[in-house]
Amino acid sequence: MNKVLYIILISIFSLTVFSCSDKEESSSSSGPYWELIAKQADSDVQLFSSNARSTFLENENDDSSSTFMSIGNLDKSNYADLDEKYKFKQVWGGKTVDSSGITKEVTWTQTSWLTDSAITGFQEIGTSGHATVGSSLKGLGKSDSSKCVIDGNGGSANWWHCAGAIGKHKGGIPGPQNKIASSMYLYIWSPSNL
Repeated sequence: MNKVLYIILISIFSLTVFSCSDKEESSSSSGPYWELIAKQADSDVQLFSSNARSTFLENENDDSSSTFMSIGNLDKSNYADLDEKYKFKQVWGGKTVDSSGITKEVTWTQTSWLTDSAITGFQEIGTSGHATVGSSLKGLGKSDSSKCVIDGNGGSANWWHCAGAIGKHKGGIPGPQNKIASSMYLYIWSPSNL
């Protein structure tokens, strides 16, 4: 009988610990967290609509959609730190990004906002190699390409590091280090629950 009670208590305790952990990671917490602001779950299934190039919105109220972007609804003043910098994280997966063995994630700060075509104040946090190898990341800004919403070159003709692919390049999303991805997730550091 003691063994049964012990197992039940362990199960209840484990469930409670999981619930607390899950809650701490959610956006309902009052502390700083990474907020998902753009997602392309699978470029083989769905691309962004061309309207997103002017609105910076795509399924903006449903981050479970295959394509999602809420940038057009964000108040940029809520995300700047004391030095007027924004902190971002971009994560890719699939296709040659997976098979090449490169780092799939990069974190950085920049002083320009995502909808600006000129990118300023870029500084990588860490050493992913994305800022120095291939079509290097310069931050993110409004894409000059009709095939992407925002990219890592802003107003130049290249559209590597694309967030919001409207078209495909070599069968997928132009990602880091001249590699092709099928998925992309973009986050902004939120100083608190807004």
